[in-house]
Amino acid sequence: MNIPPGSSANHCQGVHSEGAASLYDLVSDRAIAGKPLILTSNRAPKDWYPLFPNPVVAESLLDRLINTSHQVLMDGPSYRPRKRPGRIPDGTA
Repeated sequence: MNIPPGSSANHCQGVHSEGAASLYDLVSDRAIAGKPLILTSNRAPKDWYPLFPNPVVAESLLDRLINTSHQVLMDGPSYRPRKRPGRIPDGTA
């Protein structure tokens, strides 16, 4: 999933067909082999469907991910602002 620099957080380009197929293959291969895969996202699974060009691929991919996963949901402030270049570290004046 490719988000151009300067894009709004609410705007996300979808995955092109080749990228969707590659992601599907990766997830399927790992699931069949019983190998782990760590995946992070700032979107809920239901928000992934419109990102894929083929709804059947999206459904199958999400089915494999959701039904074989351990989900760790994190809710809280982002750590990104603390890592911005030029930011003065806490405790210094």
